[in-house]
Amino acid sequence: MAVPLLGGLGGGGDIGLIMVLETLLEGVEPVYVSFAGCKPRNYAGRRVAGSLFEPVAYHPRDFEWSLKMLMPGARVYRVCVKSERGQVEEALEWLENRYSPNCTLHTDIGGDGILTGFEESLGSYITDTLARASLLWAREKFGWRSYLAVGGLHLEGGRRRVLNLDELVADLLYYEERGGLKAVVDPPETAVSRARALLYPGREMVSVMLPLYLAALEGRTAINIAKGYSTGIHRVDWWTRYVFVLDNEVTCRASPLCMEAYKSWMPAIKDWRLLEPPRDFKRILRRVKVNQDKHLRRLIRAYNDNEALKRLCKEV
Repeated sequence: MAVPLLGGLGGGGDIGLIMVLETLLEGVEPVYVSFAGCKPRNYAGRRVAGSLFEPVAYHPRDFEWSLKMLMPGARVYRVCVKSERGQVEEALEWLENRYSPNCTLHTDIGGDGILTGFEESLGSYITDTLARASLLWAREKFGWRSYLAVGGLHLEGGRRRVLNLDELVADLLYYEERGGLKAVVDPPETAVSRARALLYPGREMVSVMLPLYLAALEGRTAINIAKGYSTGIHRVDWWTRYVFVLDNEVTCRASPLCMEAYKSWMPAIKDWRLLEPPRDFKRILRRVKVNQDKHLRRLIRAYNDNEALKRLCKEV
C-alpha cells in the first residue's frame, strides 16, 4: 500500500510543523523524509542511497535525529540536497521503489519555501528551493502529488524578519490565481505538546522558528528566545498560527527561482539576482502594499479547511 512522505522542506525545526499537522491526517503511517542543506560527505548518518541518510548521531540542529529518539520505530530519513543532482534523484528513486508514496507533504516555517524569485530579500532560500525542484522532478518521474505547508509566515530571520511581508502575501495571491493555493489550516492547540517534545528528546535541540510557531498556536503574542541565531523578545503576529497549503507543482512552475533550480540545480540559484517581476505580479504587489492584513484575512476565510490534508493525501 502506498504511504505518504512527510517532512521538513528546509531542515532545522521545519519538521516540527509536520508533527503539528499530522494530528489532522488521522490514521496514516507515514515515512518521514526531510530535506536539509547538508552535504553527504559532512553528514554523520547512515547512507541509504545517493544523498539519502538515516540519522544516527546527535546534533543540536538535526531534528530528524530528535524525531528518531522520540519515535524509535519510525522510518525517518534525511535528504542532503547540497550534493550532486544525481545523488538526490537516486535518493528519491530509492524511496519510490521502497514505499511508492501516493503523496508528499513538506513543511516550511517562515515563508522562504514559497518564493518566486521576484522578491527583494530571499532569506535562506537555497535548501527550500532545491527541495521544491526535487519534488517537481519526482512528480514528473513517478507521479508523486506533492504539497507544501507554510506556517509562521514572515518569521524567517527571527527578530530581523528578513523577508518582506507584502512580497510573501503577493506570492500567495500570485499562486492562488494559478490554482496553487489549496487550503488554509488552523491547527489545534492540542498539537503543541507533540511538536514541543522535538525540542528536548533527552538532549537540547536549538531552533528559533519552531518555538515561535508553537507560541502562536498557544495564543501568545510574544516569546523570549534564549538560544539560536536570534535571541531576545520576539513578537508573534495574529496570522502566524495559520498554515497555507499549496500544490508544489503549480507553485514551482510559477516560480522562476524554482524552475531555474529544476533545470540547472544549485549553481544556477546560488547567487540569485532579483528578477523584474511580470506585470501581473506587480499588479498584485501594488494592491498588497496598501493592506497586507486585509488580503491575509480574505485568504484565511476563503480557504480555511482543516479537513483538506486528509482529502489531498487520499489515494486515488
